[in-house]
Amino acid sequence: MRKKSNNVRSMKHQQNKKNNKLSVTRKRRAAVILVVLLFFILLLGFQIINNKIQLHKTNQQIAIQTQKLNKQKKENKKLRLKKTQLNDKNYLEKLIRSRYYYSKKGETVYSFPKDSAFDE
Repeated sequence: MRKKSNNVRSMKHQQNKKNNKLSVTRKRRAAVILVVLLFFILLLGFQIINNKIQLHKTNQQIAIQTQKLNKQKKENKKLRLKKTQLNDKNYLEKLIRSRYYYSKKGETVYSFPKDSAFDE
């Protein structure tokens, strides 16, 4: 009987050793998986943060370029208006007479010190 109980004990002891080896192996495997998973999470997190920074910089550049575009559109509009005015004979005549003091035959041009109607 004593042999049987020793046999049972040794079998239980062997079973416990196997279970301990399995649990140690499982713990190591879980640790390796966890490390690999954390590595990929950090890698992807870094890429997401980097992409957000790039997006912010790009949005700033878009805002700056939009402001420049609006400024150029206003300037273009002014120049088109000026072009149409210069094609108008009456406006052109007034401009030349006021800026360059041209006159028609028999006319006398008088200039006053603060007369700057067309000095744009």
